[in-house]
Amino acid sequence: MAQLGWVQVSTGNLCRWHIAERTEIGLEIDFAIKSGKLVSDDLISSMVAEKLHRLAAAGEQNVILDGYPRTVPQAKNLYDMLENDGTRYLLRVVLFEIDRDEVVARLASRLVCSNSACQAVYSSRFESGLRPKAAGSCDRCGAPLVPRKDDLADTIVARIDAYEKHVAPLLAFYAQVGQRVLRLDAAKAAPEVFAAFKKIVGLQD
Repeated sequence: MAQLGWVQVSTGNLCRWHIAERTEIGLEIDFAIKSGKLVSDDLISSMVAEKLHRLAAAGEQNVILDGYPRTVPQAKNLYDMLENDGTRYLLRVVLFEIDRDEVVARLASRLVCSNSACQAVYSSRFESGLRPKAAGSCDRCGAPLVPRKDDLADTIVARIDAYEKHVAPLLAFYAQVGQRVLRLDAAKAAPEVFAAFKKIVGLQD
């Protein structure tokens, strides 16, 4: 999204940042995780809302939400916030459609920058357009690239199962509130998907 000048808001990165900075939200998230509990929808939504308010105040007009909303309560929180709090963001929902086996293969080959301030994402697959220029090093900052701890085959399958459990109710919610869902074939190479994404959200003809 850097090519578009958009700000990426990743709930995973936000959680890690808040925990590292020991903010009030971070302490609550850390306590939930260490207690073996799921982080509540309300807490995740509060974290995202706080971030969106700061971005709106800074004049950032284009934001892409990564990993949020995952559940209907989160989607309701986001929808209500955008309708009522004056941030003036226009919501577009894009559904990336791709085969399960391809998702597993891509995630199993994913590498991330070990620099917590960077966290750029790469792939070790030969045919991927996300391969780093120098093997094992981040193109942006030069830090070592490492696999994510949760990118193990069994864990990936469990995450896909959880996604599929939540996506149908999410789509039903968007239909209920009249929110159009833009569908995108994500099985193609990254440059083609990116071009299709720009077209589908109205950035090019």
